[in-house]
Amino acid sequence: DYAEKTYTLLVSASSSIKLTINTSKAYSSSGTKPADSYDGKTSSRWSSSVSSKNPNTNGEVYGKDVTAIIYDLGENKTLTSMKLNWYNGSTRTDSYRVDSATNTNVWVTNAWTSTNWTMILSRTTSQLTNGYETVNFTNGASGRYVRLVSWGNSTSNGFTGINEVEIYGSAYVAPDTRASQSIIFG
Repeated sequence: DYAEKTYTLLVSASSSIKLTINTSKAYSSSGTKPADSYDGKTSSRWSSSVSSKNPNTNGEVYGKDVTAIIYDLGENKTLTSMKLNWYNGSTRTDSYRVDSATNTNVWVTNAWTSTNWTMILSRTTSQLTNGYETVNFTNGASGRYVRLVSWGNSTSNGFTGINEVEIYGSAYVAPDTRASQSIIFG
């Protein structure tokens, strides 16, 4: 006699951990290096400026309206949040958004205008804080590359400055698209 039983195996990803940033590149830098934004020291920073000096513009012309920095995590990851420590964060706010991509072409070709980016945090304004600000990404956010796009800060001097960035998530697990399966014991 054979009996059929159905079992469900629930697999969940481990809790979020701080992900390693392998390398980075920026649209432009103002005498600083992109790697200074993840060197573990809030006393160093990456900074860049835009010529419009208008953090309220809706433009997206790189160098004029926006600047950006891209972080390479080495392989696709599930992305849950980002901690940002803004330069002079207690006295000014920054207008920014966060995108992610899995396609290596965004790194090798034109990373700034590629259509392979997915917005994982819509345009927002940083909070006034002297420490880290944490922003959470939508469920299902993933990517190897994380791009922070900035329109500048509230003093309208055109600069974006990031003392330190930390990206959190876990190893990427592709969704299981297999049909339900039964195991027959007997």
